[in-house]
Amino acid sequence: MANYNVTLVLTYPSGATVTQNVLTSDTVTVTVDTGAGNGGTWNVSGTPSNCTAGTSSGNDGTTCVVSFSSTGSYSISFTSLATDKQSLYQGTLSGTVSAGSAPTVNNSQTFATTASATTSCTIALTNNGSGTLSYNKSTTTTVPTSGWQSSATVTGLSRGTAYYLWARTSASNSLADRTDSALTVPYLLPDTSIAFADDTIVVANGATSHTVTIQNGSSNTVYQVRDDGGGTTHESRTGNGDITVTDVPSAGNTKIYDVYARRTTSSGGDNLYDDTEDSYSVTQVVAGSNSPPSITQATASSSTAGQGVSITLTGAASDSDGTISSLAWSQVSGTSVTVTNGTASGIGTSSASRNATFTTPSSQGTLTFRLTATDNDSDTTTADVSVAVTGSSGGTYGLEVWNSAGAKTLEVSDRAPRFITSGSVVAAVGNTNVSVTGMTNDDTWIVLINGPRALYSNITVTKGTNQFTINNTNSYSGSITIYYMVLRG
Repeated sequence: MANYNVTLVLTYPSGATVTQNVLTSDTVTVTVDTGAGNGGTWNVSGTPSNCTAGTSSGNDGTTCVVSFSSTGSYSISFTSLATDKQSLYQGTLSGTVSAGSAPTVNNSQTFATTASATTSCTIALTNNGSGTLSYNKSTTTTVPTSGWQSSATVTGLSRGTAYYLWARTSASNSLADRTDSALTVPYLLPDTSIAFADDTIVVANGATSHTVTIQNGSSNTVYQVRDDGGGTTHESRTGNGDITVTDVPSAGNTKIYDVYARRTTSSGGDNLYDDTEDSYSVTQVVAGSNSPPSITQATASSSTAGQGVSITLTGAASDSDGTISSLAWSQVSGTSVTVTNGTASGIGTSSASRNATFTTPSSQGTLTFRLTATDNDSDTTTADVSVAVTGSSGGTYGLEVWNSAGAKTLEVSDRAPRFITSGSVVAAVGNTNVSVTGMTNDDTWIVLINGPRALYSNITVTKGTNQFTINNTNSYSGSITIYYMVLRG
C-alpha cells in the first residue's frame, strides 16, 4: 500500500489538473490550496467521492484522504467560491486505479551492530508481482520520481538513518509501493572492552581535579566522563589515555563517576553517548589524615654472593588512602657499586613495583640497599636489604686461601689434574713449536725458564692442537733452555 501526497492549487477560470495513477490498496492525501479564493468553501465530486476528511470549510491547507475500492478510472473535482461570490476556483485530480500485486519490502531485517560490522548495510526485497522489480529509497514520505534501480537488493544504507523504501514491478514502472513504516539502520555500538588503570582513585586534600586512565579502548570510540547516573558531563577523549577531570568530591567524601562511550560518526557511530561502559570512584582525603605508604616487598636475589656476581633487588609498595608517586632503590653503605633502577610499574596508582640490579665488587664486605616509597602526600616509607660479599670469585674451586691483604694465595680445583708430559726445549729468538700428542686448547701447563729473570717477560706461550708454541722476542744472541710440564685439569 502507498499513500500519495498531492497538493492541488485551484485556479480561475480554467481549473488545474493533476494526474495520479494508483492501486486499489493505495490512498491519496490531497492538500487544497484555494488560490485567490481565500476563505471560500470547496466541494468534492466525482468517482469515487469518499473523501474522509475536510468535505467543507475548505480553507487553505485543508486535506482529505481518498481511498479506492475498485479498478477503473477516477476523477475528483474541487471548487472554491471566492469571497466576492463571483469567481469560482477549481481543480481536478484524476487517474487510473489498477489491481496489481505490489512487491513487499523486508523491513524486519536485523542489522549487526558490533564494532566489527560494516558501516553501510543492504536489505533484500521480495517480488510479489510480475515485471521487473526495481527499488528506490528516500528519507521522506514523498514517492521518488527518479533514481530507481533494477535490483532486488537495496544497497548503500547508512548507519543511523531512517529510510522509506519503495519498490515497484509494473511493466511501465509507473506504480510504487512503500513500506508500512520507516526503516532505521542502527548505529554501530561502541567497543565494550574498556578498562581503567585504577578504578579506585584517591586524591590529596585540596585537589581540584583527578585523572582517570582509559585502557583497552578503541581509536574509533570517544569516552566521556559524567557524574554517576548521567548527571553533569565532564571531559572526554578518543581512544586510550588519560582524561583529566576538573571535578573532585569534597574532603573526606567519595564520588562515583561513569564513563560513557560512542562510536565516532566516521566509523558508523552516532553523536550520542548512550552506553555506560564502566564506573570508578574518587575519594579526597581529609587534611592531616594521610597514611604513609607500605613496603610490601624488599628482597635481594641472594643474601650472600661472591665477587662479580649480578644481584637483583625486588621491591613493591602500596598506599591505602592515596597513590604511590615514586619508588626507587639506592645504596646506603658498603663498597660503592652502581645501582641500576628498572622501569617502575603502577606509579600514580595505589600499588607500584620496581626492580634494580647491581654487580658485587671485587672486595669482601656487606652492602646495604634501601627501597624508598613516596605517596601523593609526600609521606615516605623505607626498607633496607643487605648482601654479604665473600672472598670467593664464584669459580669452581674446591679450596681457596686468601691472605689478610685480600689476595688469593692458593686455589685447588675440584677436578684432579692429570699429567700429560714434560720436557725441555732450547728456544732461540723467534717461534719454537713443541709437539705434544693429544694436547688440546683446554690443557694447562707449567713452564720453567732457565736463564736470566729479566728475559722472562719476553717469552709467551700459545696453546694449539697437538702442540704449543714458544715465542722468544729477546734481542740477544744465543738461546734459552725452557723446561715445561703439560697437565690436563
